[in-house]
Amino acid sequence: MNNLINQIAECVEHGKVSINSPYPPQMKGQLGADELTRQAIDEGVTPNIISSIRWKYPDTKIAVGGAPVNNEFAQYIGADGYGKNPQELIAWLDKQQ
Repeated sequence: MNNLINQIAECVEHGKVSINSPYPPQMKGQLGADELTRQAIDEGVTPNIISSIRWKYPDTKIAVGGAPVNNEFAQYIGADGYGKNPQELIAWLDKQQ
């Protein structure tokens, strides 16, 4: 389980969103944060995964979104942001700068 959390944190740190993302080049073809998060959920990882990520990367903002989640869920797990689609998440990220 800790290895999975470390992999998600690494993806977040390097901007590796999904397996289809060609960036960063050294992670091309590897699972990204999307797939690893789905795997974590399927394996029963509880909302404390955010606490684990915050512990390792305290300055990292965590946002979730897409069809499987809603704003209430984002608040429940302690995410900093939520977007129902990628455009909303980008808008949220733009406001963080």
